[in-house]
Amino acid sequence: MIRTFHAKVDKAVLVGGLLPGTVLTVCFFWVRMPLPALFFMLLMIGAVERLIHTSYILDDDGRLIIHKGRFSRSRVLRVVEISKVELHRVPAFFWLLKREDVVLVTGSDGKEWILSPLAAAEFCHVLLKKKEELSCTLPKD
Repeated sequence: MIRTFHAKVDKAVLVGGLLPGTVLTVCFFWVRMPLPALFFMLLMIGAVERLIHTSYILDDDGRLIIHKGRFSRSRVLRVVEISKVELHRVPAFFWLLKREDVVLVTGSDGKEWILSPLAAAEFCHVLLKKKEELSCTLPKD
């Protein structure tokens, strides 16, 4: 069975990147400077497109496909090449934002990928089903 996990929208990117980009775009249009406004608008469109279309796909062939939007290549990892999976809790960026879970996937060659699926614990559970000899370490609260 093919399982698709969508990425959660990082609130730090929303508050730290898209809000100032929106303000700058409006300000540049207000003072009649269309080229910087167009630049910031294209930058925001690229960021939103990447946030919305990021997904992690676990298929029946034993592959983990990391798809980060339409404008970037998909990365394919074989599940047999994954040596370690860790579930981490990332501290809050601002005091008003809650803490989020991310998954750290380590390959057999030592490369690491930080994934942020919407249901991080369920993603780890499905990945552990695909490869029985893996273990997922959970964060300590």
